[in-house]
Amino acid sequence: MEITPILFTAVAILALLCEYMDAAIGMGYGTTLTPLLLIAGFSPLEAVPAVLLGQLAGGLIGGFSHYRVGNMSLDFRRDEKIKRRLRGLGYLPKSLDSKVIFILAICGVIGVLAGVFSAVSIPETVLKAYIGVMVLGIGIVILARRNNHSTFSWNGLVG
Repeated sequence: MEITPILFTAVAILALLCEYMDAAIGMGYGTTLTPLLLIAGFSPLEAVPAVLLGQLAGGLIGGFSHYRVGNMSLDFRRDEKIKRRLRGLGYLPKSLDSKVIFILAICGVIGVLAGVFSAVSIPETVLKAYIGVMVLGIGIVILARRNNHSTFSWNGLVG
């Protein structure tokens, strides 16, 4: 697909609106923008990397902003007690917020790698159908759990 100045501007505005929604309610950037880009005629192999890169930029800026205003506590110093107990596993952050970021980053990298290898090895029609089913499933789960206010759990974070 040829990127014209008008198309570029339209996609940029759409991405900003989706990122605003994501920042306001805490979710929905990729779930909203990916299907809209597919409807606009982009292939999944064009849309998904663009959405992931946009979400990475928005997430880093949002995370830094939350850190600056004090909404989270990051302590990346080595905790000697944990280090002794888990010797060969390497670095583990000290604060709960740091641990959550660490776990999400690891799971995110694994998910992106698995997604990329899967996406390039299946036909585009199957990939579009998968994205459609996944977005529909996410929507159903959100609607089903809209009144369920759950608490933090490590199992919920990973799975």
